[in-house]
Amino acid sequence: LVVPKEEEAERSELDAAPGEQLLADGISPERAVQIARQANERLYAYRSAGDGAGFGARGVVIPDSIPEDPGPRADGIALDYRPAGGERLGERPCYRVETYREGEGDAYYDVLLVDARDGSLVWTIEMVNGSAVPIYDADQTYITCPAA
Repeated sequence: LVVPKEEEAERSELDAAPGEQLLADGISPERAVQIARQANERLYAYRSAGDGAGFGARGVVIPDSIPEDPGPRADGIALDYRPAGGERLGERPCYRVETYREGEGDAYYDVLLVDARDGSLVWTIEMVNGSAVPIYDADQTYITCPAA
């Protein structure tokens, strides 16, 4: 269980073209798309596990039982991940990655933000209120209880 002790960071758009490098010493936009894909597909695998798995407004911890590459989605939806410029989340510059359902035109489906410094943090943007929900933290320590 993770209980954040910080206020939600404000989002603002960065003046960056899709595919443009945000930080000279940060990750590339191509790497940001790879990280966004992996985090988002793991989230979908977790949510479709059939055990009522979901995530709250303040984040999710995806169990180690969900593989790094979970394979095709259970719902059969194929997503195309595209770099879409950048945003600032508080003081943190992030790549904006949008997903599109294959064959459904140019209306984006998901929006993900990837920390442009090292890719160690990923957020999904909540469709209803636009808040950033953390879905991946490379430094997160997972505490598990042994089976009884």
